[in-house]
Amino acid sequence: MLTIKSHPDRVTLLLEGEFDVAAMPAIKKAVSTALDIVDGRPVEFDLAGVTFIDSSGFGALIAAREQCANQGTTLLITGVSDRVRRTFEISGLGSLLDPAGPAG
Repeated sequence: MLTIKSHPDRVTLLLEGEFDVAAMPAIKKAVSTALDIVDGRPVEFDLAGVTFIDSSGFGALIAAREQCANQGTTLLITGVSDRVRRTFEISGLGSLLDPAGPAG
């Protein structure tokens, strides 16, 4: 499940369940919608309800980060459970959790 919420200081994409290849069409559409309404505010992926993430989920986050950067805004990833955080770290993508992104 995916919900988009507009706040005064950000646009939030609230994800629940598995963040995998089956979720990609909805994720891509939601990112596009968020970028249409963001108006300079950060885009937040709230992963508090995510129980699983695979390589396609990571790919979607990387693509969303690039799209945000191209529009002059920031991608924030919040609400990451310890289990999902560990998956980020094991995959070598822990830097996605830092709003500044990877150094270099």
